[in-house]
Amino acid sequence: MAKWINVDQNDGQITHIEDVTFPFGVYRDDYSQMDNHMLPLHWHKYIEYGLVEEGRVEMRIDSELHLLEPGDCVFINANTLHSGVQRQAAERAVIRSVDFTPDLLTAGTRTTVYQRYFDPWYGKAVYGFKIDRDTPSGAVIADLLRKLSDLDKAEYGYELNVLSSVSRLWMETLCYIGERFPEPSVQTETYSHRKNVMRNLLIYIQENYARAVTVEELAEFAHISHSECYRVFRDYTGDTPIGYLNDYRLTQAEHLLRTTSMSLVGICQSCGFSGQSYFGERFKIKYGTSPARFRRNHRGEEKPDNPDA
Repeated sequence: MAKWINVDQNDGQITHIEDVTFPFGVYRDDYSQMDNHMLPLHWHKYIEYGLVEEGRVEMRIDSELHLLEPGDCVFINANTLHSGVQRQAAERAVIRSVDFTPDLLTAGTRTTVYQRYFDPWYGKAVYGFKIDRDTPSGAVIADLLRKLSDLDKAEYGYELNVLSSVSRLWMETLCYIGERFPEPSVQTETYSHRKNVMRNLLIYIQENYARAVTVEELAEFAHISHSECYRVFRDYTGDTPIGYLNDYRLTQAEHLLRTTSMSLVGICQSCGFSGQSYFGERFKIKYGTSPARFRRNHRGEEKPDNPDA
């Protein structure tokens, strides 16, 4: 089943940690089953680790790209913009993610544990990185992630084993940061502003992609210049504002083609494309086939390709 993430201005990504009284989860992200084999740009309020089980994924953490291969691990801090895409469409890529919030190990933000071990780092200072398994702490982190992934939730003592392993995982992460980033850059006001600008632009696009949107409108909404709008999108998505907007429209169209019986004209209009010809042209460039044939192939039908069907 495809994994869809919609960002929310207040909460970022809606968390998929099921038990709020025990904020921990292990999830298996199969990129071959995701729409467009990708996890869209998003953020969330929990700390996340990723362990690549198979395939290769190109992951963008903040504005840096990381190529992840089997056995590689990544750390993604809370509130950090990130996305991922399967490197080869025909190659299955799977990442096991381990997620938790400080609440798992602390009794609130005023406690000694939170103030000493989480407050300096949670959502700031270091935003994310690929973990080098050749370092002492990196090797331990990789082993702990595998151990946490293999724990049986049905076994008695599961929660206590999680607490023990996550406590050590976070300690080793702090050691790793100390080894690799002895003087991490503190989140500056400028960086925080740019990150918030990108978040708000993502939300704006999700809410307005069905109509005509211009770069000027995006810049005005975010209270930034036309050139800064281009720079922000380039840094966080590797694309132009309109390029990202149209790609988002295409992902919505692809989703509707697979999950609804809406006409092609209706999909074209509801996804913000000005004309069906342009829609068909862009769709074929991205997916290698026309919208009509894409729908028939998905349904297992065999009919002559007809862009108006």
